[in-house]
Amino acid sequence: MTARRVVFLLVAVACGTTGEAAVDSSGTAAQAVAPNHDPCALLTKAEAEAVLGTLRAAPYRSKEDTTEAAPAGPTCTYPTKGGGAFLLTPEWWYGKMILDTERMFGGLARLVTTLPGVVSADTLEGQWDDVVVGMTGVLVFRKGARSLTISYLNSSTNAAGAIRLSGPALKRLAAVPEPKRAVVSGKGCPLPPDVVTKLLEMPVRVAPGWESSIDACAYTLVDDPTVEVELSIQPSEVAPMAFEGLHNHVKGLMGTDASADSVPFGDKGWAYGSRSGSEAAVLSGERLYHAKMIYLMSTTTPPLKDAMVRLVAAMMANSRSK
Repeated sequence: MTARRVVFLLVAVACGTTGEAAVDSSGTAAQAVAPNHDPCALLTKAEAEAVLGTLRAAPYRSKEDTTEAAPAGPTCTYPTKGGGAFLLTPEWWYGKMILDTERMFGGLARLVTTLPGVVSADTLEGQWDDVVVGMTGVLVFRKGARSLTISYLNSSTNAAGAIRLSGPALKRLAAVPEPKRAVVSGKGCPLPPDVVTKLLEMPVRVAPGWESSIDACAYTLVDDPTVEVELSIQPSEVAPMAFEGLHNHVKGLMGTDASADSVPFGDKGWAYGSRSGSEAAVLSGERLYHAKMIYLMSTTTPPLKDAMVRLVAAMMANSRSK
């Protein structure tokens, strides 16, 4: 079972495809990716053959990470000489989670520059935001919220060739418009989403269902919609319970000997940051200001204690100005 499949079982995420394929009768992929997210539309037959050599058959859709044909499959198979195949598997919504999980399940990921055929860092100039060598030897590239998994070991090319082919595929992957989403105004949120984006240094959008909330809101990361940032302003009476929960979170995420740091403003406050979650809570007068972000599946998100403290300070300033 691949790390990709493990992730989807863990979070119960199902991403299906519908609609007509974007491949013409010659097997050449269309230049624009169709709304059904056809993986074979990411790389044309001609582009593939420029690196892989003449294909044994036209590219076709297949079951995930396999060569078994499936009309609406999420993988595109490019049959190469010698009975091998080159596989492309895009992920349209949870790309960062796919890449982080490959790192997590693969342990210490190998450097891409150590792979056969990749002779220097210059070879790695490309369209991606991040790249990792998966535990089975696949290459996983991330571009924004999307990722592209390339399985090349059983094909007619090496890692350098796979990286070369990732260029046009990633360019098309990034160019596909995001699906229409419900517009959430953020009315009633402690902070507007653009302020949260600036202070967190990560783009966010308000999570659906929070538009009618008062002094509480959740924001999802644009590049990783599995991660939420929760902000709230609550009565001072809840402070003891909130502080107890924060200290328990520290020990649960960082070990029983870990402790939170005091916050140097307000009447009392605590904050922590780890590679699995970050949080800050400050009591000031009759209100408790609370910012929390948990990202258990991530291996690339850094500790964000300072960002949580900045969010709390901004909520306090925004509350005083009203």
